[in-house]
Formats: sequence, structure tokens, C-alpha cells
Amino acid sequence: MGVKITGIEDIQKSLLSLEKKTKNLKPTLRA
Repeated sequence: MGVKITGIEDIQKSLLSLEKKTKNLKPTLRA
């Protein structure tokens, strides 16, 4: 369970970082 939970947390963190990157890129792409 611990390993699975840790993996999920890592995935969530990576997804959050990706979302931040995409949000920063969106204005540039639109402009």
C-alpha cells in the first residue's frame, strides 16, 4: 500500500507541475 500511495502522490505532483507548465505556455501559444 505504501508504495502504491507514494507512486500516486508522485504522479499527482508530476501532474500538478505539468499543469503549471501548460498554464504558463498557454498564454504564449495564444499570443
